Amino acid sequence: MRTKASVRKGLLALGAAGVLAACGGGELLLLAVVTPLNGQWLDQTAGSNVTITFVNLNPADYLYKPALASNALLLNPSGVCAGDTDVDGNLPLTGTVDNGRLRLNVTQTGQVCVDGRFTDLRRLEAVIGSGTTPRAFINDRIDVRLTEGVWVSEGGGTVRIKFDNAVGGGTFADSVDNGSTTDVGACDVSPGIVATRLLGTMEGFGVRGLTKPTISALTEENGGAQRFGPVVFEDGATLSVRTAAGQALTLKRQKETVSSSCP
Repeated sequence: MRTKASVRKGLLALGAAGVLAACGGGELLLLAVVTPLNGQWLDQTAGSNVTITFVNLNPADYLYKPALASNALLLNPSGVCAGDTDVDGNLPLTGTVDNGRLRLNVTQTGQVCVDGRFTDLRRLEAVIGSGTTPRAFINDRIDVRLTEGVWVSEGGGTVRIKFDNAVGGGTFADSVDNGSTTDVGACDVSPGIVATRLLGTMEGFGVRGLTKPTISALTEENGGAQRFGPVVFEDGATLSVRTAAGQALTLKRQKETVSSSCP
């Protein structure tokens, strides 16, 4: 059985390993993780309908930050954490998200209510209230929100991709349900080339194989050649991309001074 103490010891060990690697003492690398928080995180405990939902999220802010202050509501709290509920029967929470680590306190009392870590894009494992055994919370959709900002390759920005729902009359939404598919429109706006409109299909998080949301191919509009693929949504600010020539790239979400669209 994993206790609250064992979870915390594990997190401390992971952080120590990351620091060790940064100093040249190991092979691990501590990476910044941006968790897509939007949606409803439903407790998987049998008979429970406790749900965590994050509120007041600004995509232009939180999708760029591995660490941030956060506000949430505990829906159907059923007394798992002490505190007065709001007019809708939900318990207000306040806390932080830091590189996948989550800690939420009851806003009224400051007492810890949720303490855990996001183990993948749609799963949170956390100890609730006075409990000692972590519970699993599952979000049934991933807030990919690809159209926010522009995606730029690391190491010089030689590749830039701008997602745009208007390309190809796409039906793409900000979030994609686990196990579903949705159309994607984009443009290759890399420096030194004529902007090229691209189309693709994104598959949502694969629950059975734990696969991340993926666009198998971005091809030129009107039946043209494949330009990129696969394109994998690694976290809220990172895409893994392979070019048609086979080059593997990491693209990071960057803010735009003025929001742009495909030409």
